[in-house]
Amino acid sequence: MHNKIKSKLVSSQDKSSLISLQSGIIKPQQLETVRRIINKILEKTGKIKFSIKPTLTLTKKSLGVPLGCGKGKYFATYATIATGQEIISVIHKDKKLVKLALMKVQIKLPVSTKICQ
Repeated sequence: MHNKIKSKLVSSQDKSSLISLQSGIIKPQQLETVRRIINKILEKTGKIKFSIKPTLTLTKKSLGVPLGCGKGKYFATYATIATGQEIISVIHKDKKLVKLALMKVQIKLPVSTKICQ
């Protein structure tokens, strides 16, 4: 019964999402930029939910290190995105404002996306 109540609350509110059209990699700095842009436009009144989290790590060896001498130091973290995967969902009453925010976010992401309302 608890799940039915939750689904009614989410469906009654206006939800828009950003869906990827190609696969790729997103870094945590890009996700932070996306969050800042949306909060600035919506003036911290909407709710933002990220469907991806940067949990994978990237390593890098020094220039002079030969092959077979270990993996290397941690260089960065990233998240992989599949085609058709939801990246961000935003719940807000004003759909025009959310569409404007998501259009500005599309420019900052390294993968092509589409807005679904």
